[in-house]
Amino acid sequence: MANQYTNSFDHISKETFGKSAKELLLQYAAEGVTYDNAAKFTGVKTGTIRKWCNHYNIKLLINGQRSQGKAVKDFSLLATKNKFQAPVLNKDNFLSRQWAVRPLCF
Repeated sequence: MANQYTNSFDHISKETFGKSAKELLLQYAAEGVTYDNAAKFTGVKTGTIRKWCNHYNIKLLINGQRSQGKAVKDFSLLATKNKFQAPVLNKDNFLSRQWAVRPLCF
């Protein structure tokens, strides 16, 4: 495990994989590897992978994310937004509306 008291991630990646940290992370990004899986493959913590990805401006996949940069195919949120803004009450907007008009009390 890499930390301030041991070898750096760059040193570990060169020894273990024969590649610099940047080359290794670019390979992981091209293969669609998540941050957690990259940490498991290299034997370091997820925070270390995130730190080095930020250092080199490389983006890996987040857990649960299927692919990077693809269009959203689920338009249910758009439909919900239209229902939320509807002028009549429905199951999507009933908590956002005023239930009764209260008289002003002074």
